[in-house]
Amino acid sequence: MQILSVSLEKSKPIDYERACPYNGINICMASITSLPLDKQKKANCCSTENYDDCPMFLSKVLRRA
Repeated sequence: MQILSVSLEKSKPIDYERACPYNGINICMASITSLPLDKQKKANCCSTENYDDCPMFLSKVLRRA
């Protein structure tokens, strides 16, 4: 099942099955300090299936291991 939602910033649909599981509205939930996200990173990494290239996501996964 594919779930689509609308981003509050730009009314662009986000596919939450492919997006980063730590993608907050304006913050990175994978960051220890709740790092604010810039719009380019959010569009290119957080809201797509390329989130596994993100250093914040990788560090979160390594901290859990």
